[in-house]
Amino acid sequence: MYHALMLKDYGKLAEVSDDFLFPYTKVKRGSRILIYGAGKLGKQIYAAVKDCDDYTVVGLADKNWNLYQGQETEVCAPENILSLEYDYIIIAIVYVNIKNQVKRDLVEMGVDADKIAEVDLSILDEAHLPFGRKQ
Repeated sequence: MYHALMLKDYGKLAEVSDDFLFPYTKVKRGSRILIYGAGKLGKQIYAAVKDCDDYTVVGLADKNWNLYQGQETEVCAPENILSLEYDYIIIAIVYVNIKNQVKRDLVEMGVDADKIAEVDLSILDEAHLPFGRKQ
């Protein structure tokens, strides 16, 4: 279910919570975020929050950053992450094995593990999703 939701339209999910960036419960309003993953999900998250007053997007990074050059949104190499000021790095990757490898790579680069935000699977239930809410 999570896969389908995240790949379909993140914008609707971004509106679900008033105090954090759904489904990244670590990321509270007012945070400076770096999005890791420039695929469909990363771009959807970027589009949903780039003009939002609640979050500041400081960048978009991807291991394959060079594939995204010349597109509307600039994507940086992971090596450049350490030179940016952020509160959290959001891993915008839906495939668990790739997400886990990215997290390991970031920690090995020197990123504080507490600053890496992953999807909180515990909140993916009907009470938290927009179509499951009772009106």
